[in-house]
Amino acid sequence: TATNMQGSGMGQDVVYLNGQITIAAGQSSAALVITPLDDYQIESLENLTITLAAANSVIENGWTHPGYTIDTAHNTATVTLVDDDVLPTVTAAVITATANEAAQTPGVIRISRTGPTAAELSVSYSVSGTATNSAALGDMTYLGGTVIIPVGASYVDLQIVPTDDLLVEPNETVAVTLTSQSSYTLGATTSGTVTIVSD
Repeated sequence: TATNMQGSGMGQDVVYLNGQITIAAGQSSAALVITPLDDYQIESLENLTITLAAANSVIENGWTHPGYTIDTAHNTATVTLVDDDVLPTVTAAVITATANEAAQTPGVIRISRTGPTAAELSVSYSVSGTATNSAALGDMTYLGGTVIIPVGASYVDLQIVPTDDLLVEPNETVAVTLTSQSSYTLGATTSGTVTIVSD
């Protein structure tokens, strides 16, 4: 269902309709124009239904009568809004392939999207590899499984920040793989791996 509301902002689908239209003198009809708003949201088909409402009473030559009567068999009309936006495609690419415990330099995996950037996009991912991803005793700053590409940006860099844990251990890997959501499609490259270099 399309949204008709006054003002501006996300969720508004058409230029506001105030509930009135005037048939000019000498005319038998008037056109009600439904103007859609391009809101950059991914939406299915939306319907906007117009229903004629009873008029206020009119006093004319001392007589009170309704301004018009309604043909209840033909008092509604529906317009369908067709969305022009397509789902963005998200991809992952390794920017910095190593994270160093001693220098505390992070590895970086860039998560990118195609299409408009007027709204933020939440992208989900899974974490695997030999490194431990834990909020308590992990090998790196905990990765929560979701990253936000902000408004106006086509990508965000996910940092793999190593924990200098003083343990003697071999180098460990962190693999990030993008996972499906209804708000985007997955591109050709959906994963990247960073190696944590132990000190």
